[in-house]
Amino acid sequence: MNGFFHGNRLDNSAPLDNYRSADGRYVCIVAALQVNFERICEAMERPDLLTDERFSTRQARLENDESLAAEISGILSSQTAAKWEEILTNSDIGCVQADEALEGEFYADHPHAKANHLSVEAEHPHIGKYLRYGGLVEFSLTPGIYRTSSQIGQHTKPLLREIGYGGRQIEDFGERGIVQWADPSMGGQP
Repeated sequence: MNGFFHGNRLDNSAPLDNYRSADGRYVCIVAALQVNFERICEAMERPDLLTDERFSTRQARLENDESLAAEISGILSSQTAAKWEEILTNSDIGCVQADEALEGEFYADHPHAKANHLSVEAEHPHIGKYLRYGGLVEFSLTPGIYRTSSQIGQHTKPLLREIGYGGRQIEDFGERGIVQWADPSMGGQP
């Protein structure tokens, strides 16, 4: 035990993992403290887990994390992720649906993401407008700058010239497949 993550788990906290629910979605539960584990057992209607020697203390839960994960997985498979999130959060347990949407959908459509500008519109001169990730932190006096990304090979030729290669050498590198560059019509620099 050294305080590092192993997959979704942290080796100094149990239960802490994503558990599959009845609808195939996942519920993330974080309950390192004894009081949290007691609330989970009550909310899941499994008070017997509190007296099970494998789970009765934090240390015992850490030593028997696989068994605890199997127990919780079996319990959570009886309800949907949304139902478990409702049940557990109403019992003051750290819990959330872990796969509410695909990442791209979350950043594009989720009300939280929109309200916090987690995705912003950018305009590429050749591709047009598209959504890209915004900043996770905003400062009132230092607004974020969200530009389009570089094209693959966009700066290859200028960089090779800058470090001393001539035009014929650069063309030779391209012909041999050593480097590539973007077409100038798509933003590549000549």
